[in-house]
Amino acid sequence: MRKKLIAITGPSAFTPNVRSMVEDYLNFNFIEVNSNKQDNLNEVASLCDGIIFAGGVDLFPPYYGSSLKKHEGLTSFDPMRDKREKHLLSVFKDLNKPIFGICRGFQMICVEAGFKIIQDLSFSNISHSPTADGMKLDREVCDDTHFIKFYNKDIKEGFVNSIHHQGIEEPMGTLHDNVKHGLTCIAYANTKSARPDIIEWVEGV
Repeated sequence: MRKKLIAITGPSAFTPNVRSMVEDYLNFNFIEVNSNKQDNLNEVASLCDGIIFAGGVDLFPPYYGSSLKKHEGLTSFDPMRDKREKHLLSVFKDLNKPIFGICRGFQMICVEAGFKIIQDLSFSNISHSPTADGMKLDREVCDDTHFIKFYNKDIKEGFVNSIHHQGIEEPMGTLHDNVKHGLTCIAYANTKSARPDIIEWVEGV
């Protein structure tokens, strides 16, 4: 039987870790996607069983309707990658194939779904720190999610390492009301500040 084939985006310093996850943990095959030609991207989407949007450099602010701001800790950008991944996300959604985003990939998926990105998290205690930070789950949403099914049905909160200086902001209202373009917020980190909590996990169909 053919192994499932997973597309992995890049380039990224984290790509080797994603490859290891796909090969060693999932026992799937993979293909790394760096082409900027839409015909090639469409062919990749038709061949693959799913896609993982990996971590990497910051999203280019004009990509999500913002501008370059001073003192926002912005690092480097790859506008061609932003364009490539936006197209891949659209194609994989149209094909109804599984999509998974890690770090930058998660942020890109959320931005495309209408959530707001925070350019810098220096206001919070989770700003670009490799130490464990608290992650809380909305129990009204979590009970029937992949997260709970995969981990533990009794989990109410846990910890997640954060090395990000950017994040996705919780929209107004309670988490279980935050459904945008089919994505639902199910986990967030308490910033311990006056600002809204940072979304750590979303799921959708």
